Amino acid sequence: MSGPVPINTDPPPTRLAIYINAMVYPGIGQLMQGRVLAGLVIAILTGGLFVAAVILLIPIFKTYYIQLADFSQTPDSSVTENWRPLVAILIIWIVVYTYSILDAMRGYRNQYRDWALRQHGLDIA
Repeated sequence: MSGPVPINTDPPPTRLAIYINAMVYPGIGQLMQGRVLAGLVIAILTGGLFVAAVILLIPIFKTYYIQLADFSQTPDSSVTENWRPLVAILIIWIVVYTYSILDAMRGYRNQYRDWALRQHGLDIA
């Protein structure tokens, strides 16, 4: 006997969703895997954190550019004293980004397992 004959001839899933998720935009990998809710939640969280960071950075950049144009003023550090929200946003973004990649990897592993089971004619349930 030559062993089990493959029943399903579908190609195996690729890791492309993981790479796109890590390099392009978090949440796209989940969307590519067909997990729309997870992809949208991660994409909206990432975009919201970016917008919040930009809103917090605008007064800082504005102050620095004004001070660059006027050499008679002494540097004002009152704007940069409130840095904690920016650090909190950065930490939350790192957590969301890391979770997004790990979740895309988990989705790939599940897809690969299901593909392997279908290849050998086993029930996926």
